[in-house]
Amino acid sequence: GKGSCGSAAALGKNVIVEDIDTHPYWAPYRDIAHRADIRACWSVPFFDEGGKVLGTVGCYYAAPRAPRPTDLALIEEFARLAALAVTKVRANERLRQAAAVFSATRDGIVITDLAPRILAVNRAWSEITGYSEAEALGQNPRILQSGRHDRAFYKAMWASIRQAGHWQGEVWNRRKNGEFFVEWLSISTVYDEHGRPTNYVG
Repeated sequence: GKGSCGSAAALGKNVIVEDIDTHPYWAPYRDIAHRADIRACWSVPFFDEGGKVLGTVGCYYAAPRAPRPTDLALIEEFARLAALAVTKVRANERLRQAAAVFSATRDGIVITDLAPRILAVNRAWSEITGYSEAEALGQNPRILQSGRHDRAFYKAMWASIRQAGHWQGEVWNRRKNGEFFVEWLSISTVYDEHGRPTNYVG
């Protein structure tokens, strides 16, 4: 680590430098600190949910100073809020990237709840089936059933999905205009952080 913040990030713990002139972490940077009129620096790291350091919150002072318990509590609260903000920004970026892939892929994708009712479809799915997103939302995917598979076929398919979490195979379906088509269908279960099923993706 370098200085207070670099050391806090490297060590994953608070680094409290009450007097920069006497602390070894600041030995290479004392001239810079003096020119900036910095004499004390308190640094607190913040982490993601997996415990990885995301950054640090640093407080700088023009005179040597030791933190009071209330000072540390306030800085640690700032660090907690910083962690939430950074995590949210990263999550939003991942969602944006996932949405871009969802929209751009040439494979038809449909997302349902456990009912199953259609919650989302991508453009490729609409082009393949002939159903617009507005027409598909809230519908059961059985709107595509061709009638070429018997009840036992679908019973076995759903048994695999519920027991193994996925199923794949060749399926005959029917477009909105009544035209039959064959496709290789893969259905997977989506689970939450507690391992409970929340959605299906096909």
